[in-house]
Amino acid sequence: MLKGRDLIMIFDRFVGPKKGSSVAQDARVQVRTPDLLGYNTSGHFFTVELKITSNNKIRFSPHQIAFHVTHPNNTFILAKKPSQGSFKLFSGTSILALVKEGFKYQDACCLSLEDLEKFFESLGDGRLRLVT
Repeated sequence: MLKGRDLIMIFDRFVGPKKGSSVAQDARVQVRTPDLLGYNTSGHFFTVELKITSNNKIRFSPHQIAFHVTHPNNTFILAKKPSQGSFKLFSGTSILALVKEGFKYQDACCLSLEDLEKFFESLGDGRLRLVT
C-alpha cells in the first residue's frame, strides 16, 4: 500500500535534478505516457505526470499538453520546487493554466504529503496502489 510519501520518493528518484537523462526517463518519453499509473482498491485509475522546476516555469511537451486536454478525468501533475522544498498536485484540467502561470498557479489539489494521500484515497474508498 503506497502512501503519499512513497510517491515523493518515486518522484525524487526518477525525476530528480536534471543533470542527464536516465534510461527510465528516455523510455517514458518514447512511449508517451504519464510517469505514474495508479489505482486504489475501489478500482479508480489515475495518472500522475511528475515535474520539477528550479524557477516558476513548468515545462511540458506538446504531447503532455494534448494528453491532459484530451483526458481531463483522473489525470494529475505533481510539481516540485526543490529550492523551496515544496510541491503541488494539480488536476490535469489545469494544464493550460500551468503552461501560462507555472508553479505559482494557485488552484492546487493539495500541498502536503498528508493531503496527497487523502486526496488519492478520496478518488474511491480504497488505498492507493501503484501499477508497475
